[in-house]
Amino acid sequence: METKRFKALDGIRGIAALIIAFIYHYQNFAPETYPFRKILYWPYHFGWIMVDLFFILSGFIFLSMYGEKINNRNMSGKSFFILRFSRLYPLHWLMLLVVIIVKLLRKITIGTGFFVYHNNNLFTFLQNLLLIQNGWLQTDFSFNGPAWSIPVEILMYIVFFAVFYYARNKKAYIVTCLALIYYGLIMYCSGRNNTLFNGQIARGLIGFFIGCITAEVYKYSIINPKKGNKFILFCTISLGFLTVIPIIFGYNVLRRWDLLYVFIFFPALLLVVLRVSTVAKIFSIKPLVYLGELSYSIYLLHYPMQLIVKTIDDNFNLSINYSSWLFFIIFSIGVINLSHLIHYGFEKPIQNYIRKNLYMEASTRLYSTPPPPPPPPPPPPPPPPPPPPHTHTGLELPFHFVFVD
Repeated sequence: METKRFKALDGIRGIAALIIAFIYHYQNFAPETYPFRKILYWPYHFGWIMVDLFFILSGFIFLSMYGEKINNRNMSGKSFFILRFSRLYPLHWLMLLVVIIVKLLRKITIGTGFFVYHNNNLFTFLQNLLLIQNGWLQTDFSFNGPAWSIPVEILMYIVFFAVFYYARNKKAYIVTCLALIYYGLIMYCSGRNNTLFNGQIARGLIGFFIGCITAEVYKYSIINPKKGNKFILFCTISLGFLTVIPIIFGYNVLRRWDLLYVFIFFPALLLVVLRVSTVAKIFSIKPLVYLGELSYSIYLLHYPMQLIVKTIDDNFNLSINYSSWLFFIIFSIGVINLSHLIHYGFEKPIQNYIRKNLYMEASTRLYSTPPPPPPPPPPPPPPPPPPPPHTHTGLELPFHFVFVD
């Protein structure tokens, strides 16, 4: 897949990060009225679905980048998981530390460390430290609440690697992906909240492996352009339908609109963006790609920044007007700027250090071309020619002298 196309997916990821961090989770400030509430009505109320878009993007990219490598045994489990560790853990640990420090200060200064997420104790701290705080053992939010999706994603990485490592061929892993989607749908609709069987794991299974199937559909549309173009037209019509109908009649007319978005809208969006060059250019503009690069930092940083702002406000009685559009813009720009500093000053350097020193082979396989094979050894020299036949010249003695000391 072309680099330009991946940039378009970065653009989608950047938009999703903005919706979650600055619009949907703006409710954490509990404003009396929401800034730009008429324009941003949809993301204020339904922005949580962007996490499912993150899962779909991850599945799409992982199949495109790692699927064949794992299936052909060109990438080991150690390589794969070192890369994932270096990407996810360091920034999560840093933000966890920030949240703990600020909540302790909040507890000391105003008598309560509570702000939005209250399930903060030694047990949940250990779970956060291991990145298994949601979906694995429990589903309650703790410490840096938005980080709940990361342990779910880690579990999807484990399942993904197992599926593609042991699948014998493409048909086998496609059938397995479809089975996992169906299992996730059963889990999601059951409403149960058990260990490894709950709505959070279900959303991960459905979204991630729909992303994998979408990547296979994209590949097929490239190989078979006539059928692919017809399917892209269908995707475009579906996007228009699922956009216009709720605007006219409201989301109630769609009933399970969340499933329609995950199963139809988001996969269709990815395929249209990837196959229609004009749309790809729109999503590949530099500001969106830049936000896509910062998306992980923005996603993990926005709640700690909300916690810091609210703690300062409560301590100094600033009475910040959270309904103000000016505060909304200043806060958003501030988080983006700080995310830039953290991404390039901490996240990337730590990631590169881990990949270089902890397991160099992982980064070598993914980010550089393999070295050329050594030249073959030179052929052995030809054997010496046989001596010429002996002829008697008449000048030679018919015997040899033997000298004795």
